[in-house]
Amino acid sequence: MAVRRLGLAADRGRHRGRLQGRTRRSRGLRRSPGPDQGAPEPRPFPVPVGGVLRDRGDHRPARHPADSLPLGQPGRGVGAGRPAGVHLPALKGRHRLGRPAPGRTTVRSRVLIRAFLIAAAALLLAGGTASAAKKKRPPCQDGRQPAVESLPSQHRQWTEEVALLLSDEEIHSFLCLSQDYQRDAFIAEFWKARDPYPDTARNEFREHWSERLAMVRQLFENTDDERARYYLLNGPPGVHVEICPRRSATSIEAWFYGFEDLSQVMGSIFSRRLRHDQYAVIFYRRLGVGPWRAWYPSEELSISALQPGGRLDLPGAGIGGLRREDLGAGCKEEELGYALQIIQILNDWGGMLGFFYERMIGEKLEPIEAPSDEWLRTFESYSTDLPSGAPELAAALDVSFPGRKESRTVVQTLVQVEPEGAALADLAGARSYAFELIGEVLRADADTGADRLFESFRYRFEFPVEGDEASRETQPAMPLVAQRYLRPGDYKLILRVDDLNGDAVWRHAEPLEVPRVEAAAGWTEADLEPIFAEANRSLASGEPTIRIIPPGGELVSGYLRFDTAVTGPVDKVRFTLDDKDLFTTKRAPYSVDVRLGELPRSQMLRAIALDLEGNQIASDSFLINGSPHRFDVRIIEPIPGNQYSNSVRLRAQVTVPEGRSLEELQVFRNADQVATLYEEPFTVPVELPDGRELTIIRIVGKLLDAEGPAAFVEDTAIINGPATLEEVQVDFVELYTTVDDRDRRPLLDLGQNAFQVLEDGVAQEILRFERVDDTPLVGTILLDVSASMEERLAESVKAAADFFQQVITERDELSIVTFNDRPHLASPFTRDRIEFAKGLMGLRAERGTALYDSLIFTLYHLNGLPGQRAVLLLSDGVDEHSRYDLDDALEYARRSEAAIYAIGLALPKKAKESPKKVLEQLALETGGRAFFVENTSELAAVYDQIGLELRSKYFLAYQSSSTAPSDAFRRVEVVVDQRGARARTIRGYYP
Repeated sequence: MAVRRLGLAADRGRHRGRLQGRTRRSRGLRRSPGPDQGAPEPRPFPVPVGGVLRDRGDHRPARHPADSLPLGQPGRGVGAGRPAGVHLPALKGRHRLGRPAPGRTTVRSRVLIRAFLIAAAALLLAGGTASAAKKKRPPCQDGRQPAVESLPSQHRQWTEEVALLLSDEEIHSFLCLSQDYQRDAFIAEFWKARDPYPDTARNEFREHWSERLAMVRQLFENTDDERARYYLLNGPPGVHVEICPRRSATSIEAWFYGFEDLSQVMGSIFSRRLRHDQYAVIFYRRLGVGPWRAWYPSEELSISALQPGGRLDLPGAGIGGLRREDLGAGCKEEELGYALQIIQILNDWGGMLGFFYERMIGEKLEPIEAPSDEWLRTFESYSTDLPSGAPELAAALDVSFPGRKESRTVVQTLVQVEPEGAALADLAGARSYAFELIGEVLRADADTGADRLFESFRYRFEFPVEGDEASRETQPAMPLVAQRYLRPGDYKLILRVDDLNGDAVWRHAEPLEVPRVEAAAGWTEADLEPIFAEANRSLASGEPTIRIIPPGGELVSGYLRFDTAVTGPVDKVRFTLDDKDLFTTKRAPYSVDVRLGELPRSQMLRAIALDLEGNQIASDSFLINGSPHRFDVRIIEPIPGNQYSNSVRLRAQVTVPEGRSLEELQVFRNADQVATLYEEPFTVPVELPDGRELTIIRIVGKLLDAEGPAAFVEDTAIINGPATLEEVQVDFVELYTTVDDRDRRPLLDLGQNAFQVLEDGVAQEILRFERVDDTPLVGTILLDVSASMEERLAESVKAAADFFQQVITERDELSIVTFNDRPHLASPFTRDRIEFAKGLMGLRAERGTALYDSLIFTLYHLNGLPGQRAVLLLSDGVDEHSRYDLDDALEYARRSEAAIYAIGLALPKKAKESPKKVLEQLALETGGRAFFVENTSELAAVYDQIGLELRSKYFLAYQSSSTAPSDAFRRVEVVVDQRGARARTIRGYYP
């Protein structure tokens, strides 16, 4: 049985012509109906209103759970710019619209709307057979040929229901799974990858997709048309109007999105303002046969124009190549005129922002772009299936239960791999074995008894080999140890070991009965594998833990209480703030009151749990006012300075930036990498072959799909060291520097010898120097939308959109923060021009100005991001409503180390606080630049200058020699040894 879709039609050539220049994956199997194939008569189309289905023609507001389906995937929404080779219509002039008389549509000047027709036939969603040419897929890893027909019925039905969501890679991977529990796990991860709010219990995307699917089956049963496809992809319209009834020669419907009723549509036409979610779609069907189609303005056909007098003039070919007389009696020409005018307004705005209605509707009919294949690659890497014909490794498994963590039992699997049959890698004299351990834990479903994947895990281990080839013969079995936390009960354990230097594999499956482990009940060191007995000793009585409970809100200041959650035998808790002792308490719930200061600064709060002897047994840390983009790893165990003999238990805490994923956490013992962890719990026992010698345990975290130094963070713990071991902080300072001549033109040909860096007046040695023109840029446009910007807002929006298009590359990211009396994140960091443009649509100038609060909010969201950071601030007024003042904003800007490019637009001449001096000071302190213009026509040139400067910088880095206190501000100056040259960079930093 083929995968069925609501797909595009047989006339593929014309569709490709409309979207010429775009690259898009093929989306599985498609079917095209014959040219004369008719569709069954659809039932009347109801609009959901408050959970009640109303008949067509009822224009009351639609409120449906699926209205807000978060389909914000790349490639959705408005189009990605003008396709190459396609001439998009230019709608000439602006037209003032008078209020129409009843039954009339009045336009004072004729508006020519070109049109072209996308030929599309939808495939059946339910029922029927598909006559699609099957795409030959590559064979699976085990040699099987993937086929939908081989799936169990419930899984075959699932592929049909999500056909518009599945990518080619996803369907191939799904068809290659051999077990039902794997397919069920795939489906769970498939929806999880599309969950817009993964931190909540609900999956809104899945819920809304299911609701729409049920509604489409009800409304468009056995109907092949683009209405069904459009409804499924975009949800129900707020207003649905049957323009020409079914008895007409041409059936026409108008769908209005983002509107509650027709009066709201008329209001948008009069004001010529649309929100980014407001638009209209026209559907038609010729002579009551064939599929319904979406109407497109076309340059190839003469199409409807609105004439003064309120009648539609359809000279030559009309909608879908039909003449005016084909519309027939009873057609609602006035409502059709509303839809056409909404389309025109959208084209007016689209021409300014870089997209058009035609492009937008084409995007909204495309299958939903799949998310990054990151989730699929991760899922496939956890497979325990064996490849066909692989040689077998010699290995043995031992399972033990060394202790408990809260109510769960610690399950330790130890796979001893023999060196015989394993490949030894030799690179430049460095020789080592390397293995990957993959595991699946299955549990029987309580209702059906079928196996369900409870959890999966993956570890990598490396074993350096010293000595010559003869030493290989005495190499002992290599232990691959993993620890999982499972509740007592019956499971099935499946393990697979891959030789990463060769092709050999080992696989083992066995039932697993997990007992309940009581505190220290019957436990002796002999129960544990001897080499890891010391590492697991703390587990016997339950692992002590402490966790700081984060406060609510993003930016906090003033006086604040922090609580903790503690488990295990804890005697007291010591709190520190930025490594300075704060408070010690022996009373639960172990809370502390902290005075954070008036400015929302980043400060590290640490809670250290101690036992009766005063030894540290657990700890946690929380970065107050930490950026959502912070990437950090910390070693919780082993405890630095403690003494260990044979083994230690490595336990780490990982903080990943918002919207990103960890690729791996590498574990090093001195210079040797001994393990790699991929998911929680970030715990692994580590053998200490050198006994009580000083040992450095180091962890290195790496972000997925990230490059450069910002992709890595690390932490180190020194154990078995002397009691007097002292930690020394080293500050490595990076400066992005602009050098101008007397005419403010950038100088780009200077060498390192021309630069000198001074910190607090002391010369520093430059350790890195380079000219940077392709360093990733991370920036925010901070756009004033207060009431005084009303006459200038449209041009300001256009200039911002042009800046993105001309300056931002695929390695950069830009966001938009709009502000009046409060800041608003209009568009998060993105490199997608269309997503950026959405944040600029529908802006309204109103209320007062809170410049300083908005600037601090913007710098907070920039904090922690890698690369060159910049704020492009556009404002025409003075601060009126901020909680913070200029000094606070300057202080926060110094700590952020982001360059501020300030643009003053028609600034007032008289003000209590000179806005010109304010903007100049913000730019000067941060290494940016201030510009002042009188009207918006000058903005394009200013943005061009800023774009040129951001790509014309020098990168200088040095290791600070300062011995000043760690909380003191350090002044920085860059001096250039060339006449007339001036360097601009940050004025200083906090270490």
